[in-house]
Amino acid sequence: MKAIRILTMTLLMLAGIFCKAQDPRDGNMRYFEPVLDGEVVYRGPDVVFRKLSEGTWMGSGHVIASETLYLIEGKTRALLIDTGAKIAGLDKIIRSITDKPVTVVLTHAHSDHSGNVGCFPQVWINPSEISVRSNAVSGYEGQVSFLSDGQKIDLGGRTIEVFFAPGHTQGSTIFLDSSRRIGFSGSSFGSGNLNLLTDFSTFLKTCDSVLSVLKKRKIRILYPGHYYGDNPDTPERIKEMRSLAKDILSGDVTGVPNTGGSFGLDTRAARNGFRINYSSRSLK
Repeated sequence: MKAIRILTMTLLMLAGIFCKAQDPRDGNMRYFEPVLDGEVVYRGPDVVFRKLSEGTWMGSGHVIASETLYLIEGKTRALLIDTGAKIAGLDKIIRSITDKPVTVVLTHAHSDHSGNVGCFPQVWINPSEISVRSNAVSGYEGQVSFLSDGQKIDLGGRTIEVFFAPGHTQGSTIFLDSSRRIGFSGSSFGSGNLNLLTDFSTFLKTCDSVLSVLKKRKIRILYPGHYYGDNPDTPERIKEMRSLAKDILSGDVTGVPNTGGSFGLDTRAARNGFRINYSSRSLK
């Protein structure tokens, strides 16, 4: 009997652990949902949209580490930042949230951020991204328009500024909303797990320029393109990434093999919970 009681208790404990791990706010398991509060305004098989604040929504997919997209609304227009990986009927989902005309922009062209551009007649992108492989833009039949560094997108009482931030890719782009002291960084800093497809010198210049503009515009947070729990980009986190990158480039930090790394990035280095995946071509 004692053995049966012990076995029963063990099974109950394992069941509790399993159920707990499936909670989206504990371990980021179910749907890989980010650990963020916010009213759910849409939940479907491919994406969950939450209201972050008035006129600002975040969509969370579950194909690659909670790939995210953001819908921003002004008085006259709305802006959709990225289109996720695989979301059937994304245009209809967006229309259920806002009735304003929507402009679509991309932080970069990788398929987990551009996967549903075909739902929309026009997309805006950094011109440096056109040559990026593994993207949905190459087969896009709509109108491709090019963003410019420093461009301002007027949504009516709310202006979004375009800021080029090469590093993850040559054409990675950040969008800033100074009026609300927030921004949207895509994969520019990898949400603390950066795949560096350019080189360290480029990334360090981007860190310096981004930190400068964040300070000038008093931006307190950059909502990222992926979530591994609760990990928005902040000036402090960017400083940590810059410090790690600087020490890798100088040789003060030595990388280790990154077996199975994406994009052929065969080396990685980590410190203080931040990680950079890179190749020998990045060491310049």
